[in-house]
Amino acid sequence: MGIRLAATACVFAAVGPASAQGVFKFHLNAGDKLQYQSQFEYRVETKAEGATQISTSKLGQLREWHVVGVDKLGVATLELTVLRMGMERTDPDGKKLLYDSGSKETSDEQLWKQLSKAVGKPILRVQMAANGVVKESKNLGEVKSVFQELPFQITVPDEYPRVGLKWQREFAISAEAMLGKGDAYKALQVCEVATVNDERMLVRATTKFEKPPTDVGAKIALAQFAPTGTVTLDLRGGVMLESDMSVRAEAADFDGPGTNYIYSSRCVEKLVDKRVEAARKE
Repeated sequence: MGIRLAATACVFAAVGPASAQGVFKFHLNAGDKLQYQSQFEYRVETKAEGATQISTSKLGQLREWHVVGVDKLGVATLELTVLRMGMERTDPDGKKLLYDSGSKETSDEQLWKQLSKAVGKPILRVQMAANGVVKESKNLGEVKSVFQELPFQITVPDEYPRVGLKWQREFAISAEAMLGKGDAYKALQVCEVATVNDERMLVRATTKFEKPPTDVGAKIALAQFAPTGTVTLDLRGGVMLESDMSVRAEAADFDGPGTNYIYSSRCVEKLVDKRVEAARKE
């Protein structure tokens, strides 16, 4: 499942006193390897003909962004590798399916065939400017990345960090990979600094569509790409420390009168290995 995020604009507004910190930028060096532990959970509830069906999934990953290089303008080339993956899925009929990238014996056969291809080797390459804007993105190998192209969830403004600082990013989400159609939907991510000190900055982010899709299928498929949540940045280290993003979408009468569809998810990502500077060990 692919998704194309094209940042096109940032608009800034600010209130409150200026911080002693300088302008925040993502600070990456060639050879750096940033490892994040992520936990993604979703729940789907459907109601039809007086019956309710529920399916759930829990996906845990250890992900690594390897900085392949940084050019003179500060644009970093990063490659994403999933080092470990585990999943537990419960179907509406109550059947549980398990996947563990370290144990073929305990994994569902079909899940092993599908998911193992995405573990242990780079699956995505992006070129990212120091403000978080992605200049280029490319899937590697036969597996298309299911991750959003912004490595660290948000872009950052050319402004001093301070409580109340706001900015926004316009981008487009293609529905082709999800729905088989080439329609693109304009979206707007709005960010605001909630708290800041000399070491950390907490940013609240919300994403909305300029014109929400009216088609039920598109509404359900695209909802997962319009999360609301928080991102914590390390002002001294120039990296993302943590993100906590959630989605909830409901589609009434999705399959006729009286039917209902509810999708909810939460994804938490935490930095566990701040910086492995392989290039500096050579």
